[in-house]
Amino acid sequence: MQLVKLEAYGFKSFADKLEIEFGKGVTAIVGPNGSGKSNITDAIKWVLGEQNIRNLRGAKAEDIIFAGGVGRKALGVAEVSLLFDNTNRKLPIDFNEVKVTRRLFRSGDSEYYINKAACRLKDIHELFADSGLGRDAMSVISQNKVDQILNSKPEERRLIFEEVAGITKFRNRKKESLKKLEETQQNLTRVYDIIAEIESQLENLELNAQKTQQYNEIQTDYKKYQVALLADSYLKYQKILVEAEQKISEGKSTNIDIETNINLQEVAQERLTIELFELETNVQSLLQELQTVSAKIDTAKNQQALFQERINQNCSNIERIAQENVECKQKEIDLQEKIDEIITYHSEDLADFDKTNYLLEHQEGEIVMLQENISSTEIELLNINEKIQKHTYNLLNSKNSLSLLEADLKNKIESNEKEQANLKMQLSQKEILVNEIEQDKTNFELLQKELNTLTEKLKEMETLHQKYSTENNLLKNNLSKNNNLLSSHNSKLNVLSHMQHSYEGFGKGVKEVLKANQSWSHGICGVVAEVIEVKKEYITAIEIALGSSLQNVITLEENTAKSAINYLREEKLGRVTFLPIPNIKQNIKQDEKILQETGIIDFADKVVSCDEQYKNIIRFLLGRTIIADNIDSAMKLARKMNYNIRIVTLNGEILTPGGALSGGGKYNQENSFLNREAEISKLEDEIQQLQQLILQQTKAEQLVQKNIAKVEENSTLVQEQAKTKTVELAERKVYLDNKAQALLRLKQEIVAVTESNLPNEQAIKKLQDNLTQLKAEIDILENNDQDVEEKAKTVNELLLKQKQELAKLNILYNENKLFRQALEAKLNRHNELKEIYQNSMLELVTKSKQNCDIIKQLEEHNFTLEGQINLCQQEGDSAITQKVDLEQKKSLLQATKLELLNKQQQFEKNIKLLRKKLNESQNNLHELELLKTKYEYELNRCAEELTEIHQLKLTEVDACVLAIPTSEVKYKLRQLEKNIAELGLINHNAIEEFKTAKERYVFLQEQSNDLIKAKDYLSSVIAEIDANMAKQFAEAVEKVNIYFAETFKRLFGGGEAKIKLTDKENLLETGIEIIVQPPDKKMQNLVLLSGGERALTVIALLFSFLKYKPAPFSVVDEIDAPLDEANLDRFSNFLQEYARNTQFIVVTHRKGTMQAADVMHGVTVEDSGVSKVISVKIDDF
Repeated sequence: MQLVKLEAYGFKSFADKLEIEFGKGVTAIVGPNGSGKSNITDAIKWVLGEQNIRNLRGAKAEDIIFAGGVGRKALGVAEVSLLFDNTNRKLPIDFNEVKVTRRLFRSGDSEYYINKAACRLKDIHELFADSGLGRDAMSVISQNKVDQILNSKPEERRLIFEEVAGITKFRNRKKESLKKLEETQQNLTRVYDIIAEIESQLENLELNAQKTQQYNEIQTDYKKYQVALLADSYLKYQKILVEAEQKISEGKSTNIDIETNINLQEVAQERLTIELFELETNVQSLLQELQTVSAKIDTAKNQQALFQERINQNCSNIERIAQENVECKQKEIDLQEKIDEIITYHSEDLADFDKTNYLLEHQEGEIVMLQENISSTEIELLNINEKIQKHTYNLLNSKNSLSLLEADLKNKIESNEKEQANLKMQLSQKEILVNEIEQDKTNFELLQKELNTLTEKLKEMETLHQKYSTENNLLKNNLSKNNNLLSSHNSKLNVLSHMQHSYEGFGKGVKEVLKANQSWSHGICGVVAEVIEVKKEYITAIEIALGSSLQNVITLEENTAKSAINYLREEKLGRVTFLPIPNIKQNIKQDEKILQETGIIDFADKVVSCDEQYKNIIRFLLGRTIIADNIDSAMKLARKMNYNIRIVTLNGEILTPGGALSGGGKYNQENSFLNREAEISKLEDEIQQLQQLILQQTKAEQLVQKNIAKVEENSTLVQEQAKTKTVELAERKVYLDNKAQALLRLKQEIVAVTESNLPNEQAIKKLQDNLTQLKAEIDILENNDQDVEEKAKTVNELLLKQKQELAKLNILYNENKLFRQALEAKLNRHNELKEIYQNSMLELVTKSKQNCDIIKQLEEHNFTLEGQINLCQQEGDSAITQKVDLEQKKSLLQATKLELLNKQQQFEKNIKLLRKKLNESQNNLHELELLKTKYEYELNRCAEELTEIHQLKLTEVDACVLAIPTSEVKYKLRQLEKNIAELGLINHNAIEEFKTAKERYVFLQEQSNDLIKAKDYLSSVIAEIDANMAKQFAEAVEKVNIYFAETFKRLFGGGEAKIKLTDKENLLETGIEIIVQPPDKKMQNLVLLSGGERALTVIALLFSFLKYKPAPFSVVDEIDAPLDEANLDRFSNFLQEYARNTQFIVVTHRKGTMQAADVMHGVTVEDSGVSKVISVKIDDF
């Protein structure tokens, strides 16, 4: 895979369309500062999927679009395309060339294309994901990357290694998982709060459900007596109906007699009508026969003329067909003559074809024989050439050996002379080194004393730093605890506020009414729970006493309640109890003597505060309820009042009229309707206090941190001084050791030079003997070459002659082959013409036969037509006679019709008189039926009430119920209505609400369990991500460390380098330190190197990254800027060597780097701020 071309338009300074082609090896982008060189790097990064505009040296997205210049308008779009050679299918797409395009409009819209097909940015990321050009790849190495490594702390430098190791995606996944874990915890907290709220309501709902059940039992008895009353009414109306039906039956009998007489008259009239109809039918039939006969006469005349015309046409056709037969006969004779002529020509051409075939077979044999002779000659020539090459190779080897021996002899002689000179110089250097070593030892001891002083000072500063750090940690812990408490309070406040605003715990219908935005909404005052205030000690008692009435909606007027009910019914949103203020009249009498009983506190409405306008409603709801201090006091009062009073205790037990007692589990007052607002206010106060405390602790922490920073600053200064002294001491020690080693080496070299002189002279004599022997062998080889070349010349001439004969024979063979093809085409044409003529003759014979048959058919048809003309003449005469008879019958029928019409008029008069009498009788009957309908309605009403309201038929009503007297039934009904009134307001949905709340409570318990499981799962996922990150990071550091050591040695020409982890036990947080040892220097940290060495070390590290995560091409942007000339030469040589396997695009302005390039693209900028590119290939020069 290779980058072939870059196309850009409107990107930064490239206002005009730009095309840059990239070849293999090194491509250099050069130009002055500000010309737009690095814009090419930005363009490549952008189209590869870079999303952070700051990494493209911009502040906002539109900064990459050409902004205009002197005489040039700003553009509205930026577009960049990269063309890749994908013949090796490195990219997972089935194209040899892949073109990726990215386009940005000034409006902010973006477009992406792969091979001109629209796609998403995600698709481009996926395309390059495994190609070495993904988002974590080192495909672009810039000066910023060098500075980032040089100037960053070990912990910050770790981020670069994370990108190389490819664990950034794991960090993002971990961040998402932690966010989900936090959301899960918040959801769990909310679910716990809602569960607590439901628990506080369950007891109250259960109490209301019991009250509703008691109401349902009373209602059952009430319905039983209603059934008895309805059954009695039903039987009474049934008796009245029987009498009415008898009178109606008599009236119907009279009507039947009159109707019978009318029917007899109508039957007689109908018979007369039928006779008239039959007579009219006969007249019409007679008229139709007259029309038919007249039509027959006209038809007979028309057919005679038609048949005569057809006879004339047939005669003309017979004459025409006879003439066609004569012409067909003449055409048959002409075609036969042509066929005979073709047969003659075919026989002549066939003889020539056979003769040519024989000649071609003979020539093919001669060609094969000649080709075999040529092959034999070529093999012989090949063997001779091999011998020549072998002799030439041996001669060349001998001459090369001769040259090497002569050079080796010359070097040995020169080396011997140099060693004698070096020996004298080394003896002189030995004396100088001994003196220098004595002086350096004195300086080293002085420097050691200065370093010890700085070390003592550092220990004092570390003690002070530890003291401030302890104070800081204590403050941080307190601040963290308070922040956690503040977060918990805020979370609880948010939950309570949300519950308050969303009416959490209220029924669906109540919520919908309170949230509705309708024309009647202004008349809603709120629910009972919102308009009252209760002291904390009475909250439990009042909530239990009110129960579901807390959710009753108070309205300003009755119409508002009606409108809201209609809204709930139409939208099917549930049921709600409304309390219109004008409708609620308190007429409750409270016995003040009750309050004198032991343990009795007060009437419930007296401990509640509210606006004056709601007083009647609260009195209506709580005026019959008494508050007792405990259940014993309540039961004592209930027994005294014969269980006819409603009592609630401070702990939430309740006694209802009739003796029912409810109570039990602990009531959660914290989440009650009435306590919610107080809890919100309390939380807001506590939050404000916590915020003030956190502010004070933060200021204290900042003060301690300032002290720590000051100590660290002084410590850093002393450390730098100590580090400088340490470096200087180490350098002096190394320098001293190097001089001692140099002295030792010098002594060893003096001994070695002295000992090596004798073997060198012996080698010179041996080389001179070998040289004489090799010259004699070369003379023998040159004489043998001449004989072999003569023989090769003779065989070459024979081969040329044979090839010329073969060419002539091939030309003659091809000419005969073309002649045979022409004859073959001519023979095929003869056969085609013969077949065409024969087919034409056959068609002519067939046509003549068909014409004879047609003439015969036409003559037979003429004979038939003449017979039909005679038949038509006879039919016309018969029809004229028939027409005269029909005219006479028509006159007789018209006279009979007039007589029948007179009789019909008399019947109509009689029927009219009878109908008048029938109408009077029917009116009397109708009045009786109306009375019957009225009684039937009352009867059906009773039956329907039994069926629809009570789901009973009369036969199913209990006989015992029917036997109860009507007066007793009415008394029982009045008594039951009184009992229902004593129960007060009934929530008919209480049983269903209790069931729903119970089901929701179970559901939320299951949800909390699911959330706990999800929380545990997310924790395990985070642990797994941490393990994968640590493993992948360790593997990457290990491999990069090996590559770094290798690359460092190649760039520096020796030395050592390694990557060191600051905390090996914590791979997820450890920092990265770079330790190197340039040639002839000690092992030291990166920061202690010179500027050029530091830059070259980082370049070695970056190329190690590239080796660990290879990319098909790499963009290197001015990373050579800080290198001196010596290091630049090393970098250039290394780049050329590395470019054998990787395509490099280098942005530079250094001469040394330019010399390593295969292609250079120069970037210049015009006055209008537009960049231009000029390309040069180095091979062209």
